[in-house]
Amino acid sequence: MTRIRHIFVFDTFAQFPLTPNPPEAAKDALLCGVGLAALELIGLAFGSLALGSITSCLWIWAGEINAISLCKAIYTAVVLWLNSQGVLCFLFFYNVFSFIIYRETDDVRMASSLASGMIIQYLTTCIACLILAFMRSWALTLVILSAVPILMLIQGLSQGFASPLLAHAREQTGIAATIID
Repeated sequence: MTRIRHIFVFDTFAQFPLTPNPPEAAKDALLCGVGLAALELIGLAFGSLALGSITSCLWIWAGEINAISLCKAIYTAVVLWLNSQGVLCFLFFYNVFSFIIYRETDDVRMASSLASGMIIQYLTTCIACLILAFMRSWALTLVILSAVPILMLIQGLSQGFASPLLAHAREQTGIAATIID
């Protein structure tokens, strides 16, 4: 009866003898274990790529549907208002309102599409990984999680140094956009 093999390649390395001249069977077992783990990781990478692409397409599609429905609602309201004001007013303001509506619906599209999908994906991935890590080795997971405050401190310091530079870059971009307009 064969034993269920774990995905972890660490077991393969742990079972390799530390003698000066290991036997050929041990070398073959190591190469076989590492090769199988590499193939599994390649399979996971392709699966992740395929599922990630499908997920991205679906979230972008959802964002487009939200933007289209919002655009239709705004156009209906604006056209009703402009028709009540007169035909000349409608022709004059049509281009102005088209640009404003495009900008607003583009903001809604960007907020409700890929960004929200990525937040949900990363949050569920993080929770699932924490659950799996605690199930596999709770002590090692706690040791690794003890580094989180240090990482948060480093991230806060780097953001503190980078935020004035980013604000200056945004200001310069705004000036350049104004000049171009």
